[in-house]
Amino acid sequence: MAVEQGVAISIGGGLDKTSSSYELFKTPGSATRLKNFEASSSGGYRRINGYRRFLISPVVDFTIVNGGAGYDSGTTVNITDSEGNGSGATATVTVSGGVITAISLTGAGSGYQIAPTVSFSATGSSVTTTAEITANLNVATTPTGSTSPINGVYSYNEGLWACQNGNIYWTENGYTWTQVNKDYGTPSAGVTTTQQATEEADETWTATWATAAQLASATVVTLDTTARYQFSEYVPSGVPDARITAVNGADAPVYLETKLVGGTRNFRFHRGLYDAFGLSKTTPVYANIPKPQYTTVHLDHTLLGAWSSKSETLYYSTRYDDADFNGASAGSINVGDKITGLRTFRGQIIVFGVNSLSRLLNITSSSTIAMQDITKNIGCLDGFSIAEIGGDLVFLAPDGIRTVAATARIDDIELSSISHKILPVITNIVSNLGDFDLSATVVRTQNQYRLFYCNSTTGVVAQKGIIGTFKITPQGIPVWEWSEVQGIEVTTMSSNFDTNDTEIIHHGDYDGFVHFHNKGNSFNGSKISAEFRTPDIDYGDIGIRKTLHFTKLSIKPEGTTDINLDVRYDFEDADLQQPSTFPVGSILEPSLFGTALFGTSKFGTPEVPMKRINLLGSGFSNSFKFTSNDINPPYSIQGMYVDLIPASRR
Repeated sequence: MAVEQGVAISIGGGLDKTSSSYELFKTPGSATRLKNFEASSSGGYRRINGYRRFLISPVVDFTIVNGGAGYDSGTTVNITDSEGNGSGATATVTVSGGVITAISLTGAGSGYQIAPTVSFSATGSSVTTTAEITANLNVATTPTGSTSPINGVYSYNEGLWACQNGNIYWTENGYTWTQVNKDYGTPSAGVTTTQQATEEADETWTATWATAAQLASATVVTLDTTARYQFSEYVPSGVPDARITAVNGADAPVYLETKLVGGTRNFRFHRGLYDAFGLSKTTPVYANIPKPQYTTVHLDHTLLGAWSSKSETLYYSTRYDDADFNGASAGSINVGDKITGLRTFRGQIIVFGVNSLSRLLNITSSSTIAMQDITKNIGCLDGFSIAEIGGDLVFLAPDGIRTVAATARIDDIELSSISHKILPVITNIVSNLGDFDLSATVVRTQNQYRLFYCNSTTGVVAQKGIIGTFKITPQGIPVWEWSEVQGIEVTTMSSNFDTNDTEIIHHGDYDGFVHFHNKGNSFNGSKISAEFRTPDIDYGDIGIRKTLHFTKLSIKPEGTTDINLDVRYDFEDADLQQPSTFPVGSILEPSLFGTALFGTSKFGTPEVPMKRINLLGSGFSNSFKFTSNDINPPYSIQGMYVDLIPASRR
């Protein structure tokens, strides 16, 4: 008689699209499908967070859905932000005949990203029907009011810069936008009113600070409507506010500054034109002004590259002046390959080329400055794929995602391929690179590199990306675990820190909206469809049929869950009758000391509950598929125990 057996499976390893079925028998916790999950820092796979439109608002008014019944005239209004971002909103209610007939806003508060909850206290003891009242916030808008794509976004302190339809805007709330690509300043002589006209008249333009009201009547500087932006940030010595360099490959470099003066937001905008590059103003030729696509900052120099007319030329500003490329310590150098990206890496400048990687040496010494080859065999396909994580640079090469990493040897650099397990996905990106807009960022708190490859003609639900999570195994081995994302439309991304040193990530889309990235439990209100599928598991012997009895799932919820489990036998053999879906049901969220609330949280639940699911069917191997499609909080699948009865060998 067969003896009942149990097998424990540790979930981990990430998406694997290259190993054979027999190789995957050795890694039952890996995934052959991992959509809208991420490798969790605490083990297993976690359903990802969502995104929502960028909005920081006070409460503006209320909507009475149901006035309730039985309320006392002394009823008190409680306004609570479940996420803890907003505060300060207050209100009073008018009660007539026990019904709440009006609610008056007495304090708008600030900082709300989602509508706060409205509840009541001191209601008396006669309430028979609970009132339902919703708080309303301002509505997030696009910068221009149109639906053209966001071509650049840069998160900065209290707000962000966003580029749309040839204009550059500043916002701190997502519904009030200030257009800043306007000339506001004075010429050294004459009556010209724009920087370009002033310099072409052989005079000097001085950009001055302006409020939003002053900019409203200033002259707009026309910029390319479709070019995509990259940014660098330089903080001049002795100046508390940074200056942002914005480049798009079609226009002269743009410099953006903002600061608060007596509580009023001020801006300063200017461009790098003839004076910046030491070009002739007596016979000015606008076409001679460099129009770079990439920028970075290193040792108090700003670097620019990838101008289509001089694609191999790297420009560097004079030291301590990011807008002067004609000073004593400024210059340019030919790197010997078409530039596809620039990044600072551990005290060095890495210059990415189509077919090579090199580094710029001795930028502070004009007599010894030089380029040094790192490799002539590997290049970067797209500078928008470059990001820094954990001190290493990650980028898209022709053969996959690679890292630029330092070694123990001084000044030595190691190039590693980290995406072999998702090679079919990478091959699709590389083969169709011209069809995609690439955007990359890092999620520092989760050790993640995220790369999105989107197309303006593809619907939102079909837009895709990949997530690579850097982890250290229990054996001390560094590994990358991969997963796929579907349903997030990204045209540009930015990751930075706000004024509280909290990491904040934004992304733009093709409809002109800017979003909080990696925040919330939905895709801007839509359900998150997630799927994790294990490889077929043979439990050590593919030659023996097994009848599955039950499984115990180790799932860590972060709130309400609605998960389904499917079991498929023998590589989903169509000739077998496969069992129906097994609902996992609700899993109680654990109550942790310091965070649990008495009267709200459920006590007595372990931090990682085990949920038993009785199973049906038999086969020589089987896979498990976990799915969810909802706007519930994330959950992590960390392991499973399978109880089975093996049959005799056939």
